[in-house]
Amino acid sequence: MTNPLNNYDNGLLIKLIGWRNAPWIAMIAVLMGMQAVETARGAVICVTNSTTGVIGAYDATTGSAITADLITGLNSPYAIASDAKGNLYIGSIADTGTIGKYASDGSVVNASLVTGVKSIGLAVDGTETLFAPTYNNPRVGAYSATTGATIDENLITGLSSGSYGIAHDGLGHLYIATGTVIGEYNTDGSVVNANLITLENPSYNIAFSGGKVYVTTFSSNNVFAFDATTGAAASGFETITMSAPTGIVIHDGYLLIASNSTGKIAKYNMDGSLVNASLISGLSSPVGIVVVPEPSAGGIGSGRGGGKAPSSAD
Repeated sequence: MTNPLNNYDNGLLIKLIGWRNAPWIAMIAVLMGMQAVETARGAVICVTNSTTGVIGAYDATTGSAITADLITGLNSPYAIASDAKGNLYIGSIADTGTIGKYASDGSVVNASLVTGVKSIGLAVDGTETLFAPTYNNPRVGAYSATTGATIDENLITGLSSGSYGIAHDGLGHLYIATGTVIGEYNTDGSVVNANLITLENPSYNIAFSGGKVYVTTFSSNNVFAFDATTGAAASGFETITMSAPTGIVIHDGYLLIASNSTGKIAKYNMDGSLVNASLISGLSSPVGIVVVPEPSAGGIGSGRGGGKAPSSAD
């Protein structure tokens, strides 16, 4: 199967998950998508390794490994999102596509919550609605995050190309990346501005915070910031240049961005200046990132017993 990372028109997203007192906002991820969230100090970052099918958890401050194999045995995991309860939603692009649901300790809730959907970006809102762009089909579907039941598989259609990254601003708006265009929509599917932001190169992942949309462009090795209202380039932001940026998340006032080619997560100030080029290293083609509240009991990796999450081959 063709890896979307090798397709100029496709997006992707890195996966991170953080735990600790986190009022979450949302993120695309696009591109690849993905969902972005803001958390308090001390959160944990989890990273999807798309080639090995492993999700790992790392300290968001030091980058040290907490549980390098929180979830294993996945098949081409790209998209990742979380809900307010700390559940994780992981999108696989293998075969016909599957979105699985997992507890924050890595245990399986429903490995096939939604089937037949290939997503590189996912978002969950406060009503427990799961929004899933289909990267090989220009549409966004809405599903129950509890049961996986279809609410509207064609919630948003007519996109300019396959849909990749998606971010939710916590105020009823979705930002959706489709190739060189990022549009703004209401969560009921109605259009706010289908061409809010235009880019010279295809976007892959996006994050929202403080009235700004942050965009990774995998093919051009850049990260940009735009005003979420006007779509104009954000003032005071220095364009970031890094190798094959994919997932992006906002944590404790910093941008955390994954490099698919170097296997690293870098840390930047919100103005684009570099803090740490190798906060986390040694990853295997990271694509999805997300931040979630700390579990109320047990903690990361507890109760999992090294269990293996089912893959499409199981």
